[in-house]
Amino acid sequence: MPTGQFATAYGIDRTTLYRWLNNDQHNGSNGLYRKEGSGRPALLQELSKTELRKIVLTSALSPMVLNLICGLLVDYIVSLQKSLILLLPNLLFGDDLLMLE
Repeated sequence: MPTGQFATAYGIDRTTLYRWLNNDQHNGSNGLYRKEGSGRPALLQELSKTELRKIVLTSALSPMVLNLICGLLVDYIVSLQKSLILLLPNLLFGDDLLMLE
């Protein structure tokens, strides 16, 4: 399979795949590891990963977010119940229900 088609098939940018192949050819599998200082600099360098994780998880589980999730779940359950109530007679009695009418 041509490299460009391979990149497209796996959702990888073609230039990225060529760069990986080039790094592998010149440096072996070690050429595929991220080098120190490569990439975009971190914006929150003063926070450790543990502190950042704590902030994200704390805000994600805040009462406001939990209330929103619970409200959405309740709305979804109610809509399922309404659908089931409409479908239940037909599910229970099938064609026999049509004969009763």
